[in-house]
Amino acid sequence: MILKLFTAAWRAVRRTAQRLKEFFPASPSWATLLFPGTRINYGREVGDGLQSSVIAPPLNWLMRNFPQAAPVVERLRDGEWERVEPHPLTDLLARPTPFYGGRELWMATILDLMLSGNAYWLKVRNGFDEVVQLWWVPSTMIAPHWTSADAFIERYRYTTGGRVIDVPVADVVHIRHGLDPRNPRLGLSPLASVAREIYTDDQAANFAAAILKNLGIIGIIIAPRERGMASREDVQATKEYILQHFTGDERGKPLALGQPTDVNVLQYNMQGLDVSPLRDVAEERVCAALGIPAAVVGFGTGLQTTKVGATMREMRRMAWTDCVIPLQELVAEQVARQLLPDLQPRPDRWRLRFDTANVPALMEDVSEKHERVRAHWAMGLLKRSEAKRELGFRVGPEDEIYAQPANAFWVPPRPPAEVPADEETTDDADSHARR
Repeated sequence: MILKLFTAAWRAVRRTAQRLKEFFPASPSWATLLFPGTRINYGREVGDGLQSSVIAPPLNWLMRNFPQAAPVVERLRDGEWERVEPHPLTDLLARPTPFYGGRELWMATILDLMLSGNAYWLKVRNGFDEVVQLWWVPSTMIAPHWTSADAFIERYRYTTGGRVIDVPVADVVHIRHGLDPRNPRLGLSPLASVAREIYTDDQAANFAAAILKNLGIIGIIIAPRERGMASREDVQATKEYILQHFTGDERGKPLALGQPTDVNVLQYNMQGLDVSPLRDVAEERVCAALGIPAAVVGFGTGLQTTKVGATMREMRRMAWTDCVIPLQELVAEQVARQLLPDLQPRPDRWRLRFDTANVPALMEDVSEKHERVRAHWAMGLLKRSEAKRELGFRVGPEDEIYAQPANAFWVPPRPPAEVPADEETTDDADSHARR
């Protein structure tokens, strides 16, 4: 009887392991990546990376700034793209579920996309097979599934509450960060390759915290100058007297003792325990992997070599042009390809993009804008009404004029020279003879 129960339990364990193997079919993750030259699994040590202080600042910056550009839908008409408002796709992205809005959806999507290289949305349909909701699903709970090498993706398997649910491909929006060469069905995590640096930063932070917690630091030493041994009661009384009268708000008062006494203040050199250079390397590598300058997110390694003012403004613009905008283009293309067919009869004539016109980091500086508009007005490229309207001033009928310098005058176009009739006849005869 016991042997039968053991055999049944073993078969159940094997079936569970087989299902788990099918659920995650060769999907690479941080825990499965081994770096050359070492047997330490740094990805497993780092875990999901959510508790790492070197990952949180750039990811939070990206999550906060990505939703600043609103998604818009455009239609191709007569060879030009025109904006369509309102549109069912933008309405769906603005209110994906009754429980959270579009900003939360984008922030969770970007977090998952940067950590794992994959982000997933589940489509919820009504009785008319229309997509009415979009739910974000963590990448640890869903994965593509296939049974043969000939099939790319047959379905997605979603695990929740201890159950594995098969979801059709048409009901999943799978956003990939490129393609992983080890498994093209999945995206490639931009942060997996810097797991060692992330681990180094975590250990450096633990080292500094342990030093401050466990290394006992003595502030001052009070010792009698004459030879002899003070009693324990006298030592304790002196200590309590010093703490009561010369610490806190009482610090700085003069001390008077009844016998010759030495009071020494201990000084410590903590430079030998400084681990900031190690942490600087991790900050640089993580920010470089994401395409965000370290100074933009407030890392010290970037602020040490960065000036304020125009340089910082240029770095914010660089973060947008090198990271956020390419990422938005990547996400917009994939979302449009997987959602527009559910909302439009001819999805090939529609597209989704992010409007960056109102992004503060990309806006023109006020003084630079005034200089540009004034120069264009002085050169006669703009009407005064156009210049004032662009700068936010009130426009009247008297502003419908161009600027014209005092030393400039109008030169009418020169008419074509008239050819005499006899010359024209001679030219025609010569050309006829040549033919």
